[in-house]
Amino acid sequence: MNGLAGLLPILLLGVVFWGLPVPALGVLGASLITGALFNYQMLPYFKALQITDASRVVPLYQFTPFFALVFAYLFLHESLSYKALIALVLLVLGGFIISIEKVEGVFRLSKALLYMLCACILYALYLTLSRYVYLHVSYFTGMAWQTIGGFISVAPLLLVHKTRHDVRQVVTTMSNKIKSLFFTMEALNLLAILSVQLALVSGPAALVGALGGIQPLYILVLTALVSTWLPKILKEDTAWRTLAHKSFAVILIIAGVALVTV
Repeated sequence: MNGLAGLLPILLLGVVFWGLPVPALGVLGASLITGALFNYQMLPYFKALQITDASRVVPLYQFTPFFALVFAYLFLHESLSYKALIALVLLVLGGFIISIEKVEGVFRLSKALLYMLCACILYALYLTLSRYVYLHVSYFTGMAWQTIGGFISVAPLLLVHKTRHDVRQVVTTMSNKIKSLFFTMEALNLLAILSVQLALVSGPAALVGALGGIQPLYILVLTALVSTWLPKILKEDTAWRTLAHKSFAVILIIAGVALVTV
């Protein structure tokens, strides 16, 4: 259910009740490709996770805004103001610092780094093409066709016997509690996708990608709350060096967000 394909049943209801306009051929093709890109960018990411620790992989997603900036300039002729460029740098740097912590060897030349560069390029293309689509059609129309593209990109997998067998095996072995957690996560994932797409209606792809890089700040806040209220479940590192490191990253992120919104 991961990705835009999971939205298909929801948007089909919208198509039934409100209809679905067919955009120009170029926009239609971009919409379908965008839906596929969202799913395919996960493949090199998962491959990188097989090679090395998640703590070394996740910070590398901060390369995405750079590629989005390049693609948006080349394909959409979008250019950011100096203020927006400074905000982008602060957001990316802050997100990277807060997520990398004390991990060593993040930039070590390896297959994991190459896979993550591929993931960042594909995700940046996804953001840029989505922005292109929303410059020509409405939010609902663009979202619907991207969802259809996402579904088409994963539908052939259902024709593979091993894939169907693996899916059935995973579903049947899940406990009810795990199933509830899984569907809750999927609902949150779909809400996040809708939010990103809505942001692309209003703003440049590079800034949307950069603002996505502040996710580590949310993780920091949530882990601090859980560590305070439920210390038996999660114990947060409160050493002064760690707090200073994270505080510096938070300041950069807040400054970047302020520049974007002011």
